Amino acid sequence: MRLLVSTFIFFLFAYQSQAREFIVTAKVSNPTHKELRLSHEVDNLNDEGKTYLLKLNDNNEVNTLIYLSNQVLVTISYGDVFFKVYVYDLERLHFTFDANNVIETLEFSGEGAGTNNVFNDLRKEFREAAFPQNFKKGYMTCYFPKKIVKNAQTQDFETYKAELIGYKTRAFDILKARKAEVDGFMYEIFLDRIYREISNYFMAYFIVNQDKYTAEQIGEMTDPAIFFEGINITEDVLLEYPSYRNFLKTYVYFSYLNKDSKEPNTAFAFYDIIERRITGQSQDWMKTKLLLNAKKEEFTALAEQKYARFKNTSPQRTYIDRIEEAYGNLATLDPNATAPDFSLVDEYGNTVKLSDYRGEVVYISFWATWCQPCITGFRKTEQTRKVLQDRGIVLMNVSLDSSPDVWKNTMSRVPMPGVNLHVGEEENLRKLYDLSKLPAYFIIDKEGSFAYLSDEANRNILEEFDALLNE
Repeated sequence: MRLLVSTFIFFLFAYQSQAREFIVTAKVSNPTHKELRLSHEVDNLNDEGKTYLLKLNDNNEVNTLIYLSNQVLVTISYGDVFFKVYVYDLERLHFTFDANNVIETLEFSGEGAGTNNVFNDLRKEFREAAFPQNFKKGYMTCYFPKKIVKNAQTQDFETYKAELIGYKTRAFDILKARKAEVDGFMYEIFLDRIYREISNYFMAYFIVNQDKYTAEQIGEMTDPAIFFEGINITEDVLLEYPSYRNFLKTYVYFSYLNKDSKEPNTAFAFYDIIERRITGQSQDWMKTKLLLNAKKEEFTALAEQKYARFKNTSPQRTYIDRIEEAYGNLATLDPNATAPDFSLVDEYGNTVKLSDYRGEVVYISFWATWCQPCITGFRKTEQTRKVLQDRGIVLMNVSLDSSPDVWKNTMSRVPMPGVNLHVGEEENLRKLYDLSKLPAYFIIDKEGSFAYLSDEANRNILEEFDALLNE
C-alpha cells in the first residue's frame, strides 16, 4: 500500500483549499420528501459540520450552488437514507435516484461519475445505506453500519467471519472489474478502504459483543493476518477521511478490550494505547481528540497528567492551540501545578491527607501485591529509601490492592519504610494520577507541586532530592 502515500501526497499538493463554487444538480423519481441535505465536515476535532438544504422544485429536481473548500467527501441524505460522495476537485455533481430504493437506483453522471458509481457499489456491499450505530467508551465514539451490528449480535463468529470474507472478495471483484472507471489515485484509496473496512468489522464483532467475551477469548479468536490484512495501522495521509479516523478509534477500543493496557481508568488506557500503537500525526490527532472529548464531559485529570509532555513532544501546533483554547487557564495543565490532594487510611486506621505534608518533600510510590516489579523495587531500594527518609524526605507508599488483608500481609514481609496507605474504595485517586503502569512514582515539592528528577543516565538521585529539600 505504499503507492497510497505518494499518490495521495501528490493529490494534496494539487488540491487547493480555497473556497470554490460547487453546483449540485439531481433528479428524484417518486419523491417521498421535498428536500435533500448535503453536509460536510468543518472541524473533525469537535465534530462540527455544515449542512445545506437542497430543495426539490416542481419537476422534482435540484439545481443548487454551494461553496466548498478542501472537502474530500460530502454526505447527502434523503429521509433516513444517506450516501457519501467524493468531490475532491469537482466543480459540479449530478445524480439521479428513485426514492423507493435510493441506493440501488442511485446513478451519477458527468464529473466524477465513474469514481462515485463504483464507490456506491462498494458501499452497497458494506451495507452502508442507513445511518450507523455508535459505540462510545473512554471519551471516544466509533460507529458501524446497523447491518454489521445486527450480524454481530445474531451470528456466531465463524459465520460472521465467513460473511466478511465474502464481502471482501466481492468488493475486490467490483473494484478490479471497474478499475478503468476510477480516477487513478482513488483506486488506491478504495483498495485501502476495503481492507480497512473489513478490519473495522472484524473488530466490531467484539465491541458489539464485549460482554460475552473475555480478553483471553478475544486474543485467541484474533488472527492478525486476517484482521489487519493489507493495511498499515497508521496512514497519516488518510486523516481527512472519516472512515480512517473511525478505524483508528475502533482499533483503540478493540485493543482496550484485548487488555492492551493495564490502566484501570478507561480514558488513561485509551491514551496509553494511542501512544504505543499509533504513530505520527495520527497519534497526535487521536490524543487531541481524546483530550477535547474528555474536557466536554468535565474530565480534566487526563489533560492534567498528560498535556505537558504532549505539548513538549508534538510538532502539531494547531492541535496544541486547540487544546489550550478548550481548557482555557492552563495552570491546571502545568507540570508545576499543585498535585491533586487525596485522603486515605494508613495501616493503623488513621486518615492521612497528602496536603498534611505541605512544606515537606514527598516521594509517592503507587504499588500493588500482584505487581512483581513493585515488590522487587522496594527490596532493591530499601537502603536508598532509608537514606532519603533520614534526610527528611517523606516516603508515601500507596497500595492499589483490592483487599486490605492482602495489603497488610505484603507489608509484613516486604520492607516499606515510610507512610503506608491503602486506596480502598477511593476510585477518584485513579483518575487524578496516571496509574496506567505500576509501579508509578511521583515527587511532590514543598509547595505541593509535582517535581521531576533529571533524565541523565549518571544522575545523582540523593543530590537532586537534597536540592528539593533546600529550595
